[in-house]
Amino acid sequence: MTQLGSTTSTCGAQWKMWLIKVFSVIYVSAVCAAQDPQDVTAFPDVFKTEGVPIQTAAPTVYKPPVPSVQRFPPWSEVFPSEKVTFSCDVIDSSDWTIIWKVNYERLSKTDPHLSFSPNGSVLTITAMSEDQSGNYSCVGQHKVKKVFTEESDFLELMVDENKPKPTVTSSFTSEKMFTGESVTFTCAVSVSSGWEYTWFHNGQEVQASDTYTIPSVGPANSGQYHCQAKRGSPPVHTAQSDRITLDVSEIPVPSLTNLTSWLDVFPTESVRLGCGMETGSSDWTYTWYKDGQMVQAGNTVSLDTDRAVLSISSASASHAGRYQCTGRRKDRAVTSSESTGLTLTVYGTKPRVELVQDPEYTVMFPGERVSFRCHIDVSTGWEFVWYKDNTDLGSTENMYSVDSVSTTDSGSYTCKAKRGQGPVFSTDPSQTKHIEVKKDKPKPVMTQVPNFDKVYTGESLTFICTVDISSGWEYLWYKDGTELPTTGRNLTINDAKSSDSGVYKCKARRSKTMFNTEESEPKDLNISEIPVPSLTNLTSWLDVFPTESVRLGCGMEAGSSDWTYTWYKDGQVVQAGNTVSLDADGAVLSISSASASQAGRYQCTGRCKDRAVTSSESTGLTLTVYGTKPRVELVQDPEYTVMFSGERVSFRCHIDVSTGWEFVWYKDNTDLGSNENMYSVDSVSTTDSGSYTCKAKRGQGPVFSTDPSQTKHIEVKKDKPKPVMTQVPNFDKVYTGESLTFICTVDISSGWEYLWYKDGTELPTTGRNLTINDAKSSDSGVYKCKARRSKTMFNTEESEPKDLNISEIPVPSLTNLTSWLDVFTDETVRLGCGMEAGSSDWTYTWYKDGHMIQAGNTVSLDTDGAALSISSASGSHVGHYQCTGKRKDRTVTSSRSTGLTLTVSERPSASIILLTGWSEVFSTENLVLKCVVDSQDQWNYTWFKQDVEISPPSSERHSVTPQNDPDQSLYVCQGIRDGRPNYSKKSDSFKTSNLLLKRRVLLSISGCLFFGLVAVFIGCIVLRVTRKPAEDLEKQEETNLFLTMAELKERGDAPCPLVEYITDADMKDLSKEPEENGTICSESTPLPTVDEAGPSESNDTTESNGGMVSFKQ
Repeated sequence: MTQLGSTTSTCGAQWKMWLIKVFSVIYVSAVCAAQDPQDVTAFPDVFKTEGVPIQTAAPTVYKPPVPSVQRFPPWSEVFPSEKVTFSCDVIDSSDWTIIWKVNYERLSKTDPHLSFSPNGSVLTITAMSEDQSGNYSCVGQHKVKKVFTEESDFLELMVDENKPKPTVTSSFTSEKMFTGESVTFTCAVSVSSGWEYTWFHNGQEVQASDTYTIPSVGPANSGQYHCQAKRGSPPVHTAQSDRITLDVSEIPVPSLTNLTSWLDVFPTESVRLGCGMETGSSDWTYTWYKDGQMVQAGNTVSLDTDRAVLSISSASASHAGRYQCTGRRKDRAVTSSESTGLTLTVYGTKPRVELVQDPEYTVMFPGERVSFRCHIDVSTGWEFVWYKDNTDLGSTENMYSVDSVSTTDSGSYTCKAKRGQGPVFSTDPSQTKHIEVKKDKPKPVMTQVPNFDKVYTGESLTFICTVDISSGWEYLWYKDGTELPTTGRNLTINDAKSSDSGVYKCKARRSKTMFNTEESEPKDLNISEIPVPSLTNLTSWLDVFPTESVRLGCGMEAGSSDWTYTWYKDGQVVQAGNTVSLDADGAVLSISSASASQAGRYQCTGRCKDRAVTSSESTGLTLTVYGTKPRVELVQDPEYTVMFSGERVSFRCHIDVSTGWEFVWYKDNTDLGSNENMYSVDSVSTTDSGSYTCKAKRGQGPVFSTDPSQTKHIEVKKDKPKPVMTQVPNFDKVYTGESLTFICTVDISSGWEYLWYKDGTELPTTGRNLTINDAKSSDSGVYKCKARRSKTMFNTEESEPKDLNISEIPVPSLTNLTSWLDVFTDETVRLGCGMEAGSSDWTYTWYKDGHMIQAGNTVSLDTDGAALSISSASGSHVGHYQCTGKRKDRTVTSSRSTGLTLTVSERPSASIILLTGWSEVFSTENLVLKCVVDSQDQWNYTWFKQDVEISPPSSERHSVTPQNDPDQSLYVCQGIRDGRPNYSKKSDSFKTSNLLLKRRVLLSISGCLFFGLVAVFIGCIVLRVTRKPAEDLEKQEETNLFLTMAELKERGDAPCPLVEYITDADMKDLSKEPEENGTICSESTPLPTVDEAGPSESNDTTESNGGMVSFKQ
């Protein structure tokens, strides 16, 4: 009884706390269930108390807030590529869905140039066209109550499709600047605001500001300047401004010039100096300096308007010195450095002049030239005055010349010098020069010593030329009209030679004026060589046989009867005898009967009858006397034993001793009637076949004859032979680079050379074989040959023609059999390589980027390599493809084909995004997944669940409900389209946790807890009523079933079934899925928080590690 009372007391003490906590649990469950009206469970009249009226407060009318819109950046006018952000702010923004409008029309979220923040409160517009211009506003829609706010104020946005162009102005307006000056450039954009400016010099960035100042320009600052504006982040740039050119030059140095042509003057002379910049520069004034001191205008010194000319009207010693000048711009503070200097010299004495005559002849002849030079050795700028016999000649040069004097030019000459434009300064007259001009040319007289009409070589003579008037003569000698290299009065010829023969004359010449006298009378000089007598054989031969007669003649040239002759045999004088006789002058030696004693070498000499002139010995003649009979030899040309009609043959009867022979010819022992040593048949025929011999004879009295020669036999064929031409190797078709040989054969006779023809044109070769190495297309043609006798030029018939076709090695054609070369991974590619149609004699080799391709896992080649197939394209297959062909039966390889470049692109990637917010998990039955493909193309989408395609094909979004996914599943999506690529990569798998099922379970647990607690509550009341506690029993310490927050924090092992359920392994996996799939939850409330009643409750729940909130404070 005591125990029961204690229990009853404990229950009675704690039932109030239990009741409070039960109501708390009911409230939490009701709030969770209230977010889905379809899941609200009604509990009718459970806590209704009859007879107790319920106080109901008057309803409050809900007025939605008005959203406010802001624009960043703040300017309303934007340009292409600029980004503008509109933000819409609503009180308690997390409860609202934002809807954006332009010109009252709702914006489409499919516009690629618009982007929205996850909760839709921020709108980002990428400006592209004027169609985006308008008034932008926003409206909020309550997520639960589905009510709308009023529309916000409008913010205007204007999109200008044309980029603005800045304007550049310069503070300096002149075309040219000088070093040290300053300039400021200003850049401005006339539209919109917020611009930042950047300056460029010759294309290089120099400064970022709206103005650019160069305080002191230099040559390095020359060039083109322009600016460009930008604004925003990322920045959007305007067009570049027009370019402005800055030309910076060094300050020029003035040029100092002497305007009076001389700088050394005499007293009272005037001087003018000029100072100036380049041509046409009238913007300068000048300052003058003498020896470093500024020159001021005075009595004798004056300056013009711009001080560009300094004039000294009357020079004196005080004006001598070094002059310089500087220039200063009239309109700007620009001063040049000093010019180079000019030194002015002032003399104190009068100069002297000297008259020089050239040549200095006092007597001259018409046509001679004379010049006078008036010489002064100080200063410049002089003019001269010339006088003849005190008469002014009107010349002002320092030289007075008479190019061709005449008798009127005789007289006395003087000169003086002067200069200046104002008072003229003159020198004293020079000394006098006198000349006399004769009227007639003199003529020299030429004489010869000794005076022979004909002179023989080795003799000596002298010519003398004489002029008996004036002086300064040199003498010109001429031989056959050609001037000789001597100028003396005498011309001596010693040891005369034949080359000295000719017509001689002379004349005299003045060496300085080149005046020539008349020519002397000519003299014809004949220098003759001492003639050598000619020794002649009057009997035509010098090798004789015994008893034959011989006559030799010795003589000079025709008509020379002034000579006698002497004979010599082997150096000994020949005397007349029994068989030897001489004529009157010894000109003919006769031997009446030759014998061995007369054999020898014969010569002769001549002697002039009236002068001691003896000739040298004549050339010799050797007389030979033979003792034996000579032999003759018959020579045939050509030496063909078989000949053909039309050929030419000649026979020569050769005897190698003596001369004067006549010949006798025989054919088949019949005299042919010819006496020449050669017998020829120009065109043989069959009648010329036979045996030929010959013999020689000479002499008029008894005839001396040789024995007959040997016999030559020839056979003449009637018909021409025809050669046979063969080709090795005998290919019907030959390719360039190959070699072949044609062989021409004639199987009769000998002595053949071969003529080759291509297309009727003879080729430059005569061999039996015609070889074509490294054949070219130009070698194609019709070939034939014929044979020819090189000595008789006899031609055979032509061979049968051979048509040779030299073809270029064809280049294979590379074709794309799959219609495209920009493929995507895993696609199939087929390339074809082939020659012209029907050419099955080739095999093919493939190359990628210059390297040979071998067949492999993904690359295959057909039998002849004519097709290359790539079964699954990848990055390793990217490259430039070519192919070559090779003949199967010959070593012929083609060049590489033109190339095709294969590109392999990765397929676009697909990814899955979870669109359902975490705060919506307990208020909806659907989980919405979105498939995104990283490509701007239009896509359809295919969804896979556990690697099985979900049909029918769905859109980019897919909803997962407890009905279609009662279990956790792996989802994959893929983009598909009609164009290429026709599908994307598959996305990474996305695993769904059974959140909806857990929600149902949570509601069931809450209901069970509620009814259990109600039963406990009723039981406690019953115990309280039926049983009372014993007063005398010691009260036991009450058990605290509900811990305070502090106690829960101290106890780390406090159990919480709700937390253990919500935070199971599956839920942990779910919390990781957004990170794995790259999805960021739009709400900040982390799962597994159940209570969304208020911020304080959420915080308490977090502090209690997800357990029930303790109401015990």
